[in-house]
Amino acid sequence: MLQYFITSLPMMVSFFWLCILTVDCIKHFTMPHVRITIFATVTTILYACHFCYFNHLTQWLLVSDTLYSGATLAVFPLYYLYIKETCQGSPTTQEKLLSILPTAVISAAVALTYILMDDAERQTFFIQGLYGGKKLSFTGLPLLQSILHIAKRMVFVIQIPLVLYFGARLIRQYNKEVDKVYSDNDYRRMDVADTVMKVFILTCLVGFVCNIIGRYQFADNIALLAIPSVMFSILIFFVMYSAHMQRISIIELKKETSSQFPSNKAENTDNRQNIHTPSTEEEEVKPDTIKLLRQRIEQIMQEERPYLKPDLKISDIAMRLATNRDYIYQAINVQMGISFADYVNSLRIGNACRLLQENPSMTLSDVMVACGYSSSSTFYRCFRKYTGKTPAEYILAQKATP
Repeated sequence: MLQYFITSLPMMVSFFWLCILTVDCIKHFTMPHVRITIFATVTTILYACHFCYFNHLTQWLLVSDTLYSGATLAVFPLYYLYIKETCQGSPTTQEKLLSILPTAVISAAVALTYILMDDAERQTFFIQGLYGGKKLSFTGLPLLQSILHIAKRMVFVIQIPLVLYFGARLIRQYNKEVDKVYSDNDYRRMDVADTVMKVFILTCLVGFVCNIIGRYQFADNIALLAIPSVMFSILIFFVMYSAHMQRISIIELKKETSSQFPSNKAENTDNRQNIHTPSTEEEEVKPDTIKLLRQRIEQIMQEERPYLKPDLKISDIAMRLATNRDYIYQAINVQMGISFADYVNSLRIGNACRLLQENPSMTLSDVMVACGYSSSSTFYRCFRKYTGKTPAEYILAQKATP
């Protein structure tokens, strides 16, 4: 019973999230949802093949090992394509080909070689090759099959650092873009996915070691098999959980910000203020204008306190000043050296500290709402980030101060 549980755990986790993500895809039919659903499907197939192998279901080995060869090389590229679609937009043709080609070629070659083998050759390869680890002790078609399985391992090992490096870079770039636009960005950022990419490193090291050792070493050792089985199950859970929680992609982000904010020409006509910054068709804005714009932003923040508005966006400030989002970005990110999200949240937490000092009877929930936060987790995280203390620790420190 324990054998079946350990060997089926990654498959059950994958299938659970496949069902959840399929529902997400039906409700919100976007390309990132489609890609992560495909990823979940392939992952489920991969670990179903694992289940067949580790439970010695030899009658299914011809099919399962062929599918396993393709799925092994598909999971990492598919996850990268999901990250690319979410963070930057549609992958290029070259990226798609590099993701699909190794999988297609090796899985097709494995399938064809199995078909060309006779029953005796297949059984010999299953027993001595897949379960015995004797990869290069064959001749003819079994030797070719052994070479293909070694090639599969080599391609898999090459994929790991590439996906980790480029995937993590895309996530960091995407999070920076979100921070430029939104003050409340918890459900927009890919923080969970960023953490998952870091966890990937440890898990991939385990996968790398397992790949070098060979599956056959785990086939009859349930205690040894439990280690990668549990680790991969946890990783799969959080990979797909992060995708489930991701509410917006870069395409939707651009649509959202463009729909919230009309063209520059319309802004300058309908929302006239004391400052005018040139439109994108005019000459490049002067540093003095950006400096003046920064002063106006600071003045408005101090006098009108728009940062107390929940889900404040950089476009709201741009509309208030009848200027362009890009110039607001320059005034805050470049002139102040801080992201829009950090700027707004630092003001909010400053206001929260003032409220806690002046109104000690206020509940933290009331302070949170009064400062523009709709999420307690965001409030607590930001409070600790900008004060170095939790709200409770801050209150105690205030009481201890004479």
